[in-house]
Amino acid sequence: MKSSQEMYDEGYAIPQYDISTVKRTWRYKDKIFTTPHDVPVEKMMWNGHLMEFLKMEKTDERSTR
Repeated sequence: MKSSQEMYDEGYAIPQYDISTVKRTWRYKDKIFTTPHDVPVEKMMWNGHLMEFLKMEKTDERSTR
């Protein structure tokens, strides 16, 4: 079972609940940001659930909200 900190350490943002159908909200460490809904994600099992994660790149300039 991986913790959220372990996922951050591996370079993944974790999805945050958002009712919108046109954007997604993510948490990466202490930052929360949004992306369009069609941004490519990686599906992985996390603590027994199939979830979508956003792979962060070192050059990402995502805005926090």
